[in-house]
Amino acid sequence: MIRNFVSSLYVLLAVLCVGGVATTASADWSDNFDGGLQETWLFGSVAGNGNPSSTFSATSTNNQLLMTDSLPATAGGAGAGFGVVPEFLTDQVMKGVINPGGAAGISPTVTLLARGNLAAGSLYAAEIDYSSSKLIIFRNDNLTTTTDLADATIPGLTTDDSLYLVFRLLGSDISASVYDAPGGMLLSQVSVNDATFSGGLSGVLVNADNPSVPVLGVWDNVSATTIPEPASCVLLLAGVLALSVVRRRHLN
Repeated sequence: MIRNFVSSLYVLLAVLCVGGVATTASADWSDNFDGGLQETWLFGSVAGNGNPSSTFSATSTNNQLLMTDSLPATAGGAGAGFGVVPEFLTDQVMKGVINPGGAAGISPTVTLLARGNLAAGSLYAAEIDYSSSKLIIFRNDNLTTTTDLADATIPGLTTDDSLYLVFRLLGSDISASVYDAPGGMLLSQVSVNDATFSGGLSGVLVNADNPSVPVLGVWDNVSATTIPEPASCVLLLAGVLALSVVRRRHLN
């Protein structure tokens, strides 16, 4: 797997963070991109020289999130693009449709990312690798080191397939599942236990892999939802039971 631009991408993210763009807010978020962006997104790109590409764009197009560049990295265009929502989450479930509508020419590396730390350049990501027909969970340890943690084959995957990706992070238990559509047939799943990172920002990432080919990533209905801690669930249940007792006594 080739991720030539990931390191430079997170150098740019670190600059954004130092500049005060990132926040430590903590809230669930969801964007269906209908008629525009519903969330506050931070977008960026990295060209072959390590700088942002002037021809890269990230927009709501046809009610989908479209990241694209008119030029390949070898001609000054973006080799990678990203988008994050500035909400700090720990345990969470990310969901999103990858390549909705089956766009031709989709970049081979399209991901949902979570627990991203902009300053450190670290993150977890669930990746659809169209070039190898695999579902991959990988970890960026810093600005220069990427480690594939687990992978599984997606049978019959073609380069114009639309897929529904679910990325779940609960403590050190990390898993990804891919379906042919929301509520559809499970195609592949993979899991790993890794406790390196506990929280951070969530979003999307696309990498052209081949610097001679323009980057193209498309997503729809992307969301990140907090998974309640077990202690919180117990407290909530206790509260419901207490209310039931009070109501019963009142009725009696």
